[in-house]
Amino acid sequence: MEIFSKLLTETDIKARLTVPTDALAHINIPGGGNKVDLSPMDSDGNRWPFRCYTRLNGHPKPAFTTGWLDFVRAKGLQIGDKVTFSRLEDEAGGAPQYRIHASRLRAITLMGAEVEDTEFKTTQNEAATTKKKEEALEELKRMVIGERVATRRRRRRQWWR
Repeated sequence: MEIFSKLLTETDIKARLTVPTDALAHINIPGGGNKVDLSPMDSDGNRWPFRCYTRLNGHPKPAFTTGWLDFVRAKGLQIGDKVTFSRLEDEAGGAPQYRIHASRLRAITLMGAEVEDTEFKTTQNEAATTKKKEEALEELKRMVIGERVATRRRRRRQWWR
């Protein structure tokens, strides 16, 4: 069940994720307390420890604080990107499980007009896999070049004999 979805603001990127107040009905903060630690899972299966904090007096103004900026940096999130926070229903009555999904809104040009609501998934695994492939390709190039140089040296030695 989706708890909230929002487009990120400068505050969300640089300090904390401000959470809609009505989302508190779905986040179990212990009675009398003003914070709870959550570990939502992203679409890659990674857990992200966040602290959901509220004010003690007056308007609660909930926010994800501790750990949130690590998620922002790891996902490369920017102003205008979208975050969706949801809760998985547990029919057995166990501890609530949360999910978080980040998507980047990217403008594309379609038939001469900019279209801004095209979403694409940002994942660490794709970036890491690409980097590993690039590193392996560079290593292979070094090996091939090294073998060519060694072959040329052997041929020169044989020619001079």
